[in-house]
Amino acid sequence: MLRFYAERFDTVEITFTYYQMPSPKTLEAMAAKAGGQTIFTVKAHADMTPRRENLQAATPAARRRRMPP
Repeated sequence: MLRFYAERFDTVEITFTYYQMPSPKTLEAMAAKAGGQTIFTVKAHADMTPRRENLQAATPAARRRRMPP
């Protein structure tokens, strides 16, 4: 399926990273299947994305994660 998308689009979003971060080996295999001409965008992991019910508490924590020390 990835090869199909890579032949038709220059950018593909990886959404499974929201649930689990892929291994470097998995990312390398995906890049090889895409032929090296596709840009991948990666959806932020759930721990980096504030949930609606915890938005007020999560926002400061998310900001701290994004800011360099």
